[in-house]
Amino acid sequence: MRFRASSLAVVAALAGCGGDDNQVTSGFPGVIISTVRSSISAKVTFHDSNGGSHVQSVIAMTDASNLCTKITQNPAYFQTTAIENFNAVIMWFPPDRVGTGIIGESFGDGTAINAEVAVGIVSGGTPGVFKFGGATNSGTIVVTQFNTGPGGEAIGNFDFGVFDSNGVPREMLGKFKAIYCQGMEAAQLP
Repeated sequence: MRFRASSLAVVAALAGCGGDDNQVTSGFPGVIISTVRSSISAKVTFHDSNGGSHVQSVIAMTDASNLCTKITQNPAYFQTTAIENFNAVIMWFPPDRVGTGIIGESFGDGTAINAEVAVGIVSGGTPGVFKFGGATNSGTIVVTQFNTGPGGEAIGNFDFGVFDSNGVPREMLGKFKAIYCQGMEAAQLP
């Protein structure tokens, strides 16, 4: 019996070690990131409608490969006509913030904690980048690490709702281990 119990402990330990560092589970029909091919992070300057600007920490996860290279070459990757088909989750929060943040939380300096889902379409119908309403004011982004510069990583998880085109909240949850992408610092977001 002792052998059996220790064997079960080894199997359980090995199962806990497996899995991907980046996962997205979507309750959003048509927005599925079954395989996260790119997970990048950066500090990005946001521009508000009043002409002000502020830096936010950003995580971008997508089913498209080589996102850092693509967004470095095309800072409007998430803003204008798509250059490829993709599904993406983009999350942002105040710089240097580690811990749990509540979606919709705003700070006096113009920074906020929020997220959106974007879909790029290049074939069939009108090509473009379609963004879905932004996150509902419920849910969390948990950041346990956010390092900048070459080799830097952002680690954490998320669980929030995003409104679909009919105004129905759809759950997005997962975890990330994003590599810092210096080229994304110039990205046009959100």
